[in-house]
Amino acid sequence: MMVDVHPASLLLSLVVGFVAGLAYFGGLWWTAKRVTKVKAALPLLAGSFIFRIALLLAVLYLVARGEPAPLVASLVGVWLARKASIAYVERGSNSNGRAEIRD
Repeated sequence: MMVDVHPASLLLSLVVGFVAGLAYFGGLWWTAKRVTKVKAALPLLAGSFIFRIALLLAVLYLVARGEPAPLVASLVGVWLARKASIAYVERGSNSNGRAEIRD
């Protein structure tokens, strides 16, 4: 059975995946910046992970609509957001290769 996939729909799935990925990795960055400033890090780490993964999975589920092509396009968007996030963090790296965490 051949599924009719429109390029505009795939592009929208890619963009939605990219935005969801930016939210996921942005939340990870926010958590990493604050984990050393709280007394109990475990609730922050666990809560952040649960919230970020639930949001990402919900978005991927809604975008996929039971079809593999939009899911793959949105996962490519998440992957591109990961690459963009790494590039952003590496721009802030100091000379020893470790990322600086700034407020």
